[in-house]
Amino acid sequence: MATRIAAAVLITIGLFVPASASAQTAWDVAGGYSFLQDPPDRINFPAGWLATAGIGLTPWLSVVGDVSRHSTTDFDIDLATLAVLGGVRASARIGPFVEYAQFLSGVVRSTSTVIGITSSESRAGIQPGAGVEYSLTRHFAVRGQFDYRFVVGAESPDTDPRHQLRYSALVAYHGCCR
Repeated sequence: MATRIAAAVLITIGLFVPASASAQTAWDVAGGYSFLQDPPDRINFPAGWLATAGIGLTPWLSVVGDVSRHSTTDFDIDLATLAVLGGVRASARIGPFVEYAQFLSGVVRSTSTVIGITSSESRAGIQPGAGVEYSLTRHFAVRGQFDYRFVVGAESPDTDPRHQLRYSALVAYHGCCR
């Protein structure tokens, strides 16, 4: 299911690229480590990764796809979350850094396994975030990113809205026209 969702996000991104876009269109891919906190349940997900890709629409605006997975084991309960999101990123270069803000939405799937019994649910997710990037070479850069994810329609037993905090460290590759 996650593969089909990821393919749908990439196809959707392709629909937003202008027909006149050529090989001169700026694009980037990035991946790295990600740490997720779930404050309502006081659970940390230290084992995580993030992969993201963007296609430039203008010099400062890109369409972005984002896939991340986080997992942990707490009291012999295996917990995992997978998010497939898409949206827009606005960026500006200030000195040697590129600051950016993004707004993403998509699907968040949570899974738990207790004594061999697995249950899962998928919910809509909204995720604003921000980050900073530092260029190492013409094509490679490092990023630090912070995101706040709100899981729509999911509430904890004491009716707190479900939200998660994500901290990420990434290596990015920029193709063309940077």
